[in-house]
Amino acid sequence: MKTSRIKITKTSKSELPKIIKRQPDGSYDVHDQIICFIDGHKKYIKGVKFIWENEFVHLITVNGNEFMINKANVLFIQRHLDFKNDPL
Repeated sequence: MKTSRIKITKTSKSELPKIIKRQPDGSYDVHDQIICFIDGHKKYIKGVKFIWENEFVHLITVNGNEFMINKANVLFIQRHLDFKNDPL
């Protein structure tokens, strides 16, 4: 009886391109985020520039608004960059 061997190689955590890049000042490319909460609600946040995480997720927009989001209530976060031909 033959047994097949599967070779497992270590790869990077994500093969997806990073389209939202970090800038030298610690900020990120300006982008929009959609926060999807576990109860089904969504919050669309435009112009996110700074992000960090501790007990809460902190998002600061280009106009200076800070959003502090309780991670326990978040199902997932979508990131969105504006493109010239984007219908949003």
